[in-house]
Amino acid sequence: MDHDTALEIIRAAVGRARREPTTVAADADLIADDVLDSLDAMTFTLEVEEATGVTFPEDEDLAALGLYHVPTLIEFIRTNATAAAA
Repeated sequence: MDHDTALEIIRAAVGRARREPTTVAADADLIADDVLDSLDAMTFTLEVEEATGVTFPEDEDLAALGLYHVPTLIEFIRTNATAAAA
């Protein structure tokens, strides 16, 4: 999966999680920049998993891993997306 496709998936997942159109900068931190609250973040991760086939670690703090920082998340998606979703 290429960078732009991963970014569009992230932007779409944020919009679905927030249930409203939301601008997401390519260098945003979705938690620190208050793009997502904790409930939105759970919905967001499910949306990304469904769209890409990635599986987020269940027993780790995703924010501490940097997975709400868009560039880090893009790389995570590109590395872990299933061939069917990519």
